[in-house]
Amino acid sequence: MHMEDISLVRPYNGFSLVYDRMMKHVNYKRWTAFIVAALKRLGHPKGFVLDMGCGTGTVSLLLVENGYKPVGLDLSIGMIRKAREKSIHAGISIPFLQGDMRSLPFHGRSFDVVLSLYDSMNYMLEKEDLRKVFQEVKRVLKKGGVFIFDLATEWNIIRNFDGRTFSEEHDDFSYIWTNEYDRSMKIVCSRLVFSIKEGARTKKFVEIHRQRMYDVMEVAKVLEGSGFVLHGIFDNFYPKLYSVKSDRAVFVSSIGIST
Repeated sequence: MHMEDISLVRPYNGFSLVYDRMMKHVNYKRWTAFIVAALKRLGHPKGFVLDMGCGTGTVSLLLVENGYKPVGLDLSIGMIRKAREKSIHAGISIPFLQGDMRSLPFHGRSFDVVLSLYDSMNYMLEKEDLRKVFQEVKRVLKKGGVFIFDLATEWNIIRNFDGRTFSEEHDDFSYIWTNEYDRSMKIVCSRLVFSIKEGARTKKFVEIHRQRMYDVMEVAKVLEGSGFVLHGIFDNFYPKLYSVKSDRAVFVSSIGIST
């Protein structure tokens, strides 16, 4: 007889258990290549990188392969546990810490580069939260440091997610993922239900994710108003500029030497 536990958990704490299997389609190598190319173009040495919203640490591990020294930070302890497991398994020593992007647990001018990838910024639901993140990034970056982050776009959510349900069933886990977008509030609400088998027991996790779809040019203004120089907004980690039909806007910026 199967026993079933159901629990509402914080975003990514249940998801972390199956995240890498669900995200196998994501081309993290291309993303990392884009970042490395952007850093070279800006004449940036291979230094210390803060990977904010690092998830299970895939990009951090790829950065080590490219000669960088990453530190991973994520709000989800589940994601941090997975990232630590993966780095130990790979025989690579990377510090992975639980923490909030709006209040970074680091001394000023600790990093050469700060990254925030794969929608992490969309979880900042108010413009004031974005400003706090930008101020914190500016504080922990060295003079001339580079800040690269992405945002999922409203175009992407309306075209690919609003009103849609995704589901998969495997031998050891299944999920149902529903999405509703409130166009007036610019908030997408996603409900994920995971069923994960562990021996005779099935654990069921429910997570509610809320993300805000920002106007890309408005974010550029907030970024520049926070003291960053914007070098370009790109289309989904490709070497072409963002357009209104981009699924993902990638911001490449730095802080001036005099800042």
